[in-house]
Formats: sequence, C-alpha cells, structure tokens
Amino acid sequence: VFAAPNPPGGARIRYHLGAAEDSVAIRITDAGGIVVRKLDGSGNEGLNEVVWDLQLVEEGAGGEPLNPGPRVLPGAYTVTLAVGAETMSRTLEVRLDPRVGISQADLLARQAAMLDSYRMSGAVSGARELIESMHGHLNGVEDRIDEAAEPPEGLREELDALRKELDEVEDDLRDAGGGASVWRTVQRTTNPPTADQLWRIERSWDRLPAVIERVNALLAGRLPRLLERVLPRDLQPELGEAVAVPRRGRGRG
Repeated sequence: VFAAPNPPGGARIRYHLGAAEDSVAIRITDAGGIVVRKLDGSGNEGLNEVVWDLQLVEEGAGGEPLNPGPRVLPGAYTVTLAVGAETMSRTLEVRLDPRVGISQADLLARQAAMLDSYRMSGAVSGARELIESMHGHLNGVEDRIDEAAEPPEGLREELDALRKELDEVEDDLRDAGGGASVWRTVQRTTNPPTADQLWRIERSWDRLPAVIERVNALLAGRLPRLLERVLPRDLQPELGEAVAVPRRGRGRG
C-alpha cells in the first residue's frame, strides 16, 4: 500500500528569483482592488512556492491583522509579487467546487454572515487574553498578601471583590462572544446560515461592545489601583493594551 501526504490545500503561487532577495511580499486583491491577504515569500535564489489557503484576513478595530478567517468567494483575484522595488502581477481564479449546488444569493448570504461573525473574533480573543493576564496579576497580589506579616487593612477584601468582578466579566464575555465563532460552523457546510446562527451573531454584536468596555475599565481602573497598594510605582508591571471595540463593517485591510 502506497501512502503519501496530501498536497497543501489552496492556490500554489510559484515564482523564480535570479538571485537571493531579502524581502519578498505577496499581496492578493479581489476584483474591487481590496486586499484580502498578504503573504511573505521566500527570498531564495531559484524556484519558490507559497501556498495561499484561500482564507482572507481583515484588520481589527485597532488596526491589527486578525487571524485568517473565512475563505474568499469564487472569482478572479490578482496576485502581486513585490521583490525590492519591482512588482509583477498575475490573475488567479478561485472556483466553486463543482459538486456544490448553491445559488449566488445563498452564497453571498453565507459569506456576509461569516464576515459578520469573523469581525468580532479579534476582540473576543484579545479580551480573553487580557482577562487571563489580569487573573495572573491578581494571583501575584494574593502571593504578596500571604507572604506579608501584616498586609494592608482591607486589601484581601479588595482583591476578592475584584476577582469576583473579573470572573463575572469573563462569564459575560463567554456568553456575549459566542457569535464570534459562528463563521467556522457556517463554513463547514454549503448551506446558507440558519436563523439560529444569524441570531447568535446579532446577539453578540448587541452585547459584546459593552463587555469589552467593562474589561478595559478594569484594566484602566481597579486593577492598577490595587497593584499600587502592594508594589512601588517603579515596580508596576506592564498591564497590556486596552482591547479596541469591534466595529461592524470591513476593516481597513
């Protein structure tokens, strides 16, 4: 029995370099000229290959690139290779699987729902990471309280209250951010989004911004005030950046 790994899925972009280069960038744009993906290529002399997995990437509300999201719609795309000051472009066609039967209207509705979900994903991930980091800082405060012979009066009660509020915000984020992962479920099928999936996305857009603002408020207010009670100013840890509230609509990508 012969077995071998499957070839990588996606569009195989090949290019030849006459000499080694320090910088090779690949930009993929749709028919409207909107950048859907940026890739770094190898600068090795000779034949090189980059595989685009057909996933798009948009920018989050803070301008940072989100993780790769839904696959692009079928259609023509322009691949631009930039090597130093020189550029070269070619057209690439993404085709729908011929085994899939779906109307254009359903295809567009499916894509719109996935993008609506995907655009929340960066804020949800960022808020989760920020909450985890704040829990770590609270654990550090608790260690200092345990080590102190006479901890400041009321400090443990303040710690417990902040930890309780952080737990509540974490629960609210879990509830409000569910719509941010719906795009993955939609993409697993070739059907238009269900009413329940659309409801979950809409519900997250309605609730998520307020939860993100609560996370940011803890980062900017109660947490640093608590840390100031146990650490000198010059030993204060970096608390991280506030999470930008997601916006409904295409990122600047």
